[in-house]
Amino acid sequence: MASRAGQLANLVARGNKSGARPGRAQRGIYAGRTIQFGNKVSHAKNRSRRRWDPNVQNHTYKSEILDETFKLRVTTHAMRCIKQAGGFDEFLLNKPHLMQDSRLALDLRDRVLEAVKNGASAKAPAAADAAAAAASSSSTKTEA
Repeated sequence: MASRAGQLANLVARGNKSGARPGRAQRGIYAGRTIQFGNKVSHAKNRSRRRWDPNVQNHTYKSEILDETFKLRVTTHAMRCIKQAGGFDEFLLNKPHLMQDSRLALDLRDRVLEAVKNGASAKAPAAADAAAAAASSSSTKTEA
């Protein structure tokens, strides 16, 4: 019984409200999705316990900054967040609150930040050149 109390204390200390954070969530990007628990209710109102697992898919993402591809276990919610952020690198750089439970995602984020800091990014200079070209072309149009 003491071991169960210790497990609950660890879950509370980590701030997990649902009480279930699978270890595999640290090896993928789950974006805050966890196992949910509840009751299956029949037509006769009989209740039996059940659980809902996160919808996890295997997906390959390409990091433009690192120039690598990564095969990851990702929830469908995380897929939508990555798409909404504008890509895998943008998700890693701009959405750290969605990766706080994933060691893998935090390690990838550190690698991307280090690459951006060292200027090893092939995408960042291209984006800067494109922005400069757009600014100069708009200024020449206004002058003409």
